[in-house]
Amino acid sequence: MPITTNDYRSFLLRLWREGKEDGWRAMLKNISTGEQRGFADLQALVAFLQDQMADKKAARKREGEKGK
Repeated sequence: MPITTNDYRSFLLRLWREGKEDGWRAMLKNISTGEQRGFADLQALVAFLQDQMADKKAARKREGEKGK
């Protein structure tokens, strides 16, 4: 089965801390589009990724309804 853009996402993830006592920060780069997005903490990163997957599920549902 071929992979479509709705079925595949590729990101480059960078993680770092400003200091030993600071929390982790993140930068996510979409490999397909080059778009970069920064996150102040890991919770924000996870929330973004969950939203990306929710959009994917909604797109699949819409595509399935078109075929009916």
